Formats: sequence, C-alpha cells, structure tokens
Amino acid sequence: MPEGEDLVTTVGAYRRLVTTLHRAKTHERLTEAAGVRLDRPDVQVLVYLLDAGEPCRIGAIAEGLQVESPHVTRHVSQLERRGLLERVRDPDDGRAWRIALTPEGADAAARCRQVTLEWFEAAVEGWPESDRAELARLLSKLSDDVCAHLQLRFAQSPANRALSPGHRAGASPPGGHSPRTPRGGEPTGLRTLSPGLRGARPPG
Repeated sequence: MPEGEDLVTTVGAYRRLVTTLHRAKTHERLTEAAGVRLDRPDVQVLVYLLDAGEPCRIGAIAEGLQVESPHVTRHVSQLERRGLLERVRDPDDGRAWRIALTPEGADAAARCRQVTLEWFEAAVEGWPESDRAELARLLSKLSDDVCAHLQLRFAQSPANRALSPGHRAGASPPGGHSPRTPRGGEPTGLRTLSPGLRGARPPG
C-alpha cells in the first residue's frame, strides 16, 4: 500500500460511519426503537448526563458536547418542561444550579443508548473477541490522539491567540466554538459518533 494510503482509507471509513449515524433517518429510527419523541440535541443532552452519572452544570454539558451554553440552555429548558430534567442545587456552590435527570429522563436516555449499543452489537456479532478488543483499543486511542492534536492546533491558531488578555474576550475561533475538553479531562469528538453512543464502550 502506498505511503499514506492507509490513513486515507481510515478517514474515508470514519466519514462513512459518521455520515450514516448522523442521517436524519437514523435518528428517527433510533428514537422510534427507543419509544421516545426527542430531537437529536435532546438525546445528546440526556445521554451525556446519563454517562456523567451525576448532575452537571450547563457549562459542563456544553463543554462535553462541544457546543455553546445558550444552545444547551434552550434544550434543557424544553426537557425540564417535559419532566425529563430538573435543576438541583450545586453542592459546591449554593448559589449555582446543576442539571439532573429525572427518573423519566434517565429511562429515555438509557433506552436511546441501548438501541445504539444493540446496533453495534449486531454489526460485530461475527467478529472474533480479539478483533472486538482491538477495535475498542484502537478507536479509543484514535479518539484521544486526534482530539488532543486538534485542541492543541486550534489553541495555537492566530484566531485563538487573539483571545489573550487585552484582546476580544468573548470571541470564538473559526467553527463557532472553542475546542474543549469535557469534565474529567476526556476528549470528545470521535467518541460522539451517535447521540446514543457517547461514553459507551464498544460491545464486548
């Protein structure tokens, strides 16, 4: 194989996977199978909180999903009205609030995540255990390394350097949001292949 062609193959395969998982019909079938009526961003917020295992601040959710806080706030408000989320006092700061799943919200998130896991389980059903373990190892490594590289690259970009003290404090680099690392230091990006998959381990 010519030099570099293996990376072309890897990136092409990744693009096909992301395109398939992000199709509108894929999301419709996921929510239909899970028995819920939720938009993609709603599922992303619910599953993020399920994976976190504890209430989170709006900023932490936005950081984990790599979106802006106002975007999360809108969807949190909608999910609160539907009884899927609730606000609880932040134990570290009595003046602040965290967002928590209600029992109904936790159930909806768990069902969405389970549907995605079942899809992947069926796809790799015939794989040897060693291949499944190697997939888990390499995909996690790829996710960590690519996200870390891009975060560093974007942090060193001219647009981001302009955010240093004395410059425009509220500006964002190209793309509309800053590259971020979510709570606990876990990079995101490749791991958010599907709203129902974030944080879950590959089958096996």
